[in-house]
Amino acid sequence: MPIPTVITDLSATAASNYPAGSNAPSVLDDVQRAHGGFIRNLLDATQSQAYTAFTTAGTSTAYTLTPSPAITAYAANQSFFVNFNAASGADPTLAISGIATPPNLVKENSDGTYSNIAANDIPINHRSRVTLISTTQALVERLPSIPGYSSGNQTITTGGALTLAHGLTKEPRIVILWLKCLTAEYGYSIGDKLLTNSEHNRVDGSPIGTSVIVNTTNIVIRYSSSATCFSAANATTGSATNLTNANWALVVEAFA
Repeated sequence: MPIPTVITDLSATAASNYPAGSNAPSVLDDVQRAHGGFIRNLLDATQSQAYTAFTTAGTSTAYTLTPSPAITAYAANQSFFVNFNAASGADPTLAISGIATPPNLVKENSDGTYSNIAANDIPINHRSRVTLISTTQALVERLPSIPGYSSGNQTITTGGALTLAHGLTKEPRIVILWLKCLTAEYGYSIGDKLLTNSEHNRVDGSPIGTSVIVNTTNIVIRYSSSATCFSAANATTGSATNLTNANWALVVEAFA
């Protein structure tokens, strides 16, 4: 076997590769240089995914993929690196090599079950390995971290309103309200964050609340018209207390 010039000159059988033990050291030098070139070419190809990554075509709910080599039928454990050409719509499918009845793209839930990909779960140009777990489901193994928003400190004003642009790609599924202590009171220290909700009772038992409205663009807050907008248990004694508006800030977090 001569000194290899392309990687396909190499054999998967070690004993079939050049050089043999009887060759001169100068031959080994040339072979090692050739192998070094192959390794660098493989690195470049891996970094660009030139050999393994395939970009989808089609639409946000009906992706298509044309891998090389093509597949002839869907089967569990088939796996591809995929670059998505469009953000996902609801319940998308992935047709591979033009084969009919394409599998649904799915994500793995925290309890180990699978559910269909939802709108905007996959952003445009997102890259992930996609593996068929059955002939009807293809798992997107890596999804972006849950996008989040934090408002920073917001002033609490009796009867006041806030309109907070969350900047998420879709309507938030989760909204969390925190009260951040600015001036120590009732056993709370400056910087403490107290989880609150939109409805609770004052010390005298009268209900107070904060309305929270969400849409694809904003989170709209309306504070209670009561003199004190929030109440909580004393951090030291547990007794009910009405918090002083000026001693606290509202922090709103949202996740899509």
